[in-house]
Amino acid sequence: MSKSLSVFFREAEEATLSNCDLEKLHLSGAIQSAGYLLAVDPRTNIFVAASENVSEILGEDTLIGKSVEEILPEISASISDFASRDVEEHYMAGTIEHWRVRGFDCIAHKHAGLYFLEFLESSNIPPEATRHALWLLKTANRQIQAAKSFQDACEIAVNRTREITGYERVKIYRFLEDWSGQVIAESREEDMPAYIGLCFPDTDIPKQARELYQILPYRIVSSADDKNSRILLDQSFFDDNDVSLDLTWSLLRSVSPIHSQYLRNMGVASSFSVGMTRQDELWGLLVCHSRRPRLLPFEFWDVARDMVDTLMLRLDREHSELRMAGVRKLRNVEASIATALRANVSMQEAIRSLAHLVGDLIPSSGFAFQDQHNTHVVGETPSFEFIRELIAWAAPKPKHGDVFYTTALHHEWSHAAAQKDVACGVLIKPVLPNRNCHLIWFRKPRAKTVKWAGKPEGKTDHQGNQTLQSIGPRNSFDIWLSHHDDESEPWSQQEVEIAGELHNEVMDLLASQASELKLFNDDLKQFLRSAAYDIDSPLRAIVSILTLIKDCNRVTEERQLERILNGAICSANDLTLCTIGLLSIPDFVEKDIHLAPIDPTAVVRISRVAPFSDVEKPSIELKIEPLPEVVGHPVLIAMLFLNLVSNSLDRRVSDEKVRVCLSGKIGHQTVDLVYRDNCAALSRADAEQMAKLFGGFDLVLHKPDFGIGFAACKRAMDLQGGKIRLTDTGTNGVEFLMTFQRPHRWTL
Repeated sequence: MSKSLSVFFREAEEATLSNCDLEKLHLSGAIQSAGYLLAVDPRTNIFVAASENVSEILGEDTLIGKSVEEILPEISASISDFASRDVEEHYMAGTIEHWRVRGFDCIAHKHAGLYFLEFLESSNIPPEATRHALWLLKTANRQIQAAKSFQDACEIAVNRTREITGYERVKIYRFLEDWSGQVIAESREEDMPAYIGLCFPDTDIPKQARELYQILPYRIVSSADDKNSRILLDQSFFDDNDVSLDLTWSLLRSVSPIHSQYLRNMGVASSFSVGMTRQDELWGLLVCHSRRPRLLPFEFWDVARDMVDTLMLRLDREHSELRMAGVRKLRNVEASIATALRANVSMQEAIRSLAHLVGDLIPSSGFAFQDQHNTHVVGETPSFEFIRELIAWAAPKPKHGDVFYTTALHHEWSHAAAQKDVACGVLIKPVLPNRNCHLIWFRKPRAKTVKWAGKPEGKTDHQGNQTLQSIGPRNSFDIWLSHHDDESEPWSQQEVEIAGELHNEVMDLLASQASELKLFNDDLKQFLRSAAYDIDSPLRAIVSILTLIKDCNRVTEERQLERILNGAICSANDLTLCTIGLLSIPDFVEKDIHLAPIDPTAVVRISRVAPFSDVEKPSIELKIEPLPEVVGHPVLIAMLFLNLVSNSLDRRVSDEKVRVCLSGKIGHQTVDLVYRDNCAALSRADAEQMAKLFGGFDLVLHKPDFGIGFAACKRAMDLQGGKIRLTDTGTNGVEFLMTFQRPHRWTL
């Protein structure tokens, strides 16, 4: 148990601590007189500290300097066993008996290089009473988990805790954001004062006391009469600076005189409390009060703690249910944004058009989407100028990640006082990096009446300052009402998380949009290069032919003129084909492609008689081997085939007939179609560029001499979820491998 309250005082800035916060509770130098304490040096097994009253049960006036074996032989073996274990919790080391009194349980713990032994009077609870208490705990835990709401669970917890422990009042005290607190559940004897619904100021439980609950969850006050026993130290063992023993983990640490007076003013003689921690932060307290001095048997301390742990699990479940409801709303908004993005709407425009949906994610009176110098609002909001000033002011002041939120903006920023009626509460979430883009929710102030348990004002000296001497508890806990309308409804943890989740989803959508945009831009660059080449060549040919005709000085022979004009017509046809390609590809980019099982053989045979098809030319011989079905689109497969044939004709060697062979093979999840011709091989440089184009390593060609045909081939395969690769460019021709998805109905 290495953690000490001393760490809190080292790390806390003194300017942030009030006088109450400065009291070093762990260095009180005393324990409550209801128990006894010894500290052992583990190297020698010698006592180096002892409470002044320990002689009452051990019959020795001076224990410092004596050994455990000599004074406590009945539990020395248990303590040795405890010393050999890596124990972080308090350990029941055994019970000692004395002829004048009942037995005492020895509770051991390790801290600051010492073994601490604390002695609490044994309860001697009959076994049947212990079994009954455990049965009540088990029943209560089931009821808490099955409760319809967390509030119902709290009611069960306080009732069962009072039944098990026998205290006259049990309450659950919940901390608020400013560390004031409110009693949200209470079970009590009829003649005990009721505190349900009452609020207590943050100074009632100062910072260091709250820190102690996170270190050691229990706190027992056996009597509020300020009867303590001083701890004596072996000065030869401790340094001169160690004037007090560190009692951070002590169960019996003495009670602050201020707290003792506080309890007496409430009419309470003893108390027991357990810290309620959620996500490593103190959430509240389970507090038990009695009008008579009493020390709850140690066996029941963990019973109360188990009740608290079950209650916190029930709270986690309720928070999870609320969060899931928020996430469902968030998913609907994300789906709307994604739909807008697919319609080629920018992220900013999508949020602007869906501002009412984004604003409804978190209950508010107004919502603003601020994108650089543009602001779009829904509901009641302050002026655009104020919103821009607010974002600049709040940017360096996040409170949860990069989220800024407050329920009283005018308390933190005086400039906001004039906007209190529309911007009392504010939640700001940045959504786009590297640009001034934010989501802002606004809440109006709400009129609220707070019921305080006594007037929450500290005492002051004649100069109006609080001092340790003048600070004291309230004398009355009668209801005191305060009315205010300068705060909004608080922002819940779920609401802050939803704002953060929206940011993450927006960033994911943006990243996806940016990735798709980059691919589209790369494809467009490649396509434009190819198209420019395919358009440029026939245009140059037409211009050259027309220039030749114009420059003729004599009547050209009719046959020669016919050849020239036929060349012009061929170039014009090439230009027409290029234009058709340019017009057809955007069609498939813009419309949804519905893929289905296709027989490629039938598609190829139909393509042979299509307009502008080169397949039926006498110079082409086509061989189609049995082709398996593929998942694709018939028009895209036809476009793919016709472009490959056109390329083969371009690489035709002299007057040799072009021979094309189509074959196929079935893989585990894919189908390969193989296109092979007998035309001229590609150059090494061209083959490398082709591999880059089809392999997807570099979508931008460094030279445009492949034409629009190959760009169309790649695009056609991309749209069908497949790939096309150049697999051979040897002396016997060129081979392309086209990989499609295999229809699911196939079995191998």
